[in-house]
Amino acid sequence: MNPFSISSRSRTHFCNRVKEITSLQKYMRSGIHVVVYAPRRFGKSSLAEVVMEELSDLDTIYIELFSVTSLDDVAKLLYYEITNALGSSAARKPDFLKRLTEFFHRVRLSLSLEATDGTPKIDVSLGDASPELCLKEVITALDAYCLKNGRRACIVLDEFQEICELKESKQIEAFLREGMQRSTMVSFMFMGSRRRLLRDMFESRTRPFYKSSIKLELERLPLAELTTFIEERFQTAGRPVDCAVAEEIATYTEGYPYYAQKLAMLHFELLEDGITDLDSAKLALIKSESSDCENIFVNLAANQKKVLKALARRPTASLYANEYLREHHLGAASSVKTAVEKLQKLDLIESRDGIWQTVDPVLARWLQGYAV
Repeated sequence: MNPFSISSRSRTHFCNRVKEITSLQKYMRSGIHVVVYAPRRFGKSSLAEVVMEELSDLDTIYIELFSVTSLDDVAKLLYYEITNALGSSAARKPDFLKRLTEFFHRVRLSLSLEATDGTPKIDVSLGDASPELCLKEVITALDAYCLKNGRRACIVLDEFQEICELKESKQIEAFLREGMQRSTMVSFMFMGSRRRLLRDMFESRTRPFYKSSIKLELERLPLAELTTFIEERFQTAGRPVDCAVAEEIATYTEGYPYYAQKLAMLHFELLEDGITDLDSAKLALIKSESSDCENIFVNLAANQKKVLKALARRPTASLYANEYLREHHLGAASSVKTAVEKLQKLDLIESRDGIWQTVDPVLARWLQGYAV
């Protein structure tokens, strides 16, 4: 069996993050709110799952906000995920829906069964209730439920920055912040991959969430530890690899958890087929991610594409220098600054240690060899 996984969220397939896991569990138990920043493919959701799995003394609620398009969506999603998370621990009690309705009375709750396995599921309808009022009261309703039952709750709001794209974003932020301030039994873990948007939400004095949470930015995995992890996983599967191969996997993926797991997984599969060179696995990795890379690239404006390609091919400390602009045919510095602003907002480029570069190493490698 392949010892690597890009979908499993168990500790077995998880590399490092011991300090972060311990800190997040401590914060959630203590009622300290946290915002976790990291680029996409950094394992934020997996980290949240591991943290939640070991918080058995709390009611844990995971809410993915990536697909919300309105305040109504946000309100309904919060009620749905909260009530189903609470209901899952009490579903076998005959009066659990009645008890939930006692606290979440603004919405209509009904019970249905999953067609596949008969698992109880709570359906939510806002009915004629004001979505604004529902959203305003959902966190205080959860807090009241927790107080009544003497049990803390932890809410993970993943891709939280997506609410910034909604026309009602200011209202949503204000309502959630108000609920958070009033709660004594609910801890929040905000997560997101568009770091600049998240920083604006939590570090701007004019925004409701200013100074509301501890900031935790995930770093790339240390290459030495990642190398050891990869070696050990190959060893457990009975197919040991040289330390140099494990180190090359870690280096090639630049400490990105998802890409390191995927490249190692592909290499293991190819080894099973008798293909021993790591280059074949690297090519398979780039090809497997090409569709995602294309979707990112085609949605950029022309000047944004030029800047992104230039930084993928040659990172620089002198992005606005005339020599660099001419070398990559980037045009006027003012046009480049506009492109940089947008690319930073999308979390596609960053200045790290004084060097402008792409954030995603696989996107960079795709741009080096595939983008026209």
